[in-house]
Amino acid sequence: MENDKERLAVFRTQHAGKRFIAISGGSDTETEPAIHDFLDAFFAELPEDRVVLITGGTRGGIPEYATIAGKTQQLPVIGIVPERAVGTDKILPMLDLVIGVEPRYGASEWGDESELFVKLADAIIFLGGNWGAALEFTRAMKINTVRVRHGEQPIYLIPILSIAGIPQALWTHAHRSVELMSACFPDAPTSSPQVVAAFLREKWWP
Repeated sequence: MENDKERLAVFRTQHAGKRFIAISGGSDTETEPAIHDFLDAFFAELPEDRVVLITGGTRGGIPEYATIAGKTQQLPVIGIVPERAVGTDKILPMLDLVIGVEPRYGASEWGDESELFVKLADAIIFLGGNWGAALEFTRAMKINTVRVRHGEQPIYLIPILSIAGIPQALWTHAHRSVELMSACFPDAPTSSPQVVAAFLREKWWP
C-alpha cells in the first residue's frame, strides 16, 4: 500500500532519533491483571519524548491494552495490521498511525504483518502469545543472527516468562547460542517492568 509506505516514512522522519518498542502478545484472550500492571509500570518508566510504541493495532487482548496504556502515558503508537483489517471495526481508533501490510503472495492473511512489526522495532517485549508471537520471535532471531555476526545493533528481545506462551519455549531454544543470548537478551529472565526499562536505558540512553 504505497500511501501507507509514504505515511510511515513521514512518521519516522517526525520521530527521528526515537526508539521503537514493540509489544507482542495475543489479541484473542482477556488480559490478566498482571499484564496490565506490567505495561502500566513499564510505560511509566520510559521517557515519553524518546519512544514510539508498536502494537498489533486491533481490538482485544494485549494489542488493545498496550495501545490504551501507551496513549495514557502520552506515547505515540503505531498499529501494524494485515491489509485485510484496514477499514474494519477491528482497528483501534486512538492509534497515531495504522499501517496495513500487503501480502507478498495471495490473499491477505493474519500474520502478514509480522515482518514489518519486527523490522520496525528496536526492541520487542513478549507478553505470552501463540503463533503470532512465535513468528515475531523467530523472525527477530533470524535478523539478529546476521546483525550480531557483523557487529550491528540487534533487536533486543525481552520475553516476560511469568506470562505463559510460546516465547517461554523459544527462550529455552535461544540459549543454544551464547553469542546471541548475550547480545540480544537481558542477562537473566525477568518479570519486572523496572528491570526491563533499566535494561533498555542502559543500551540506548546510558
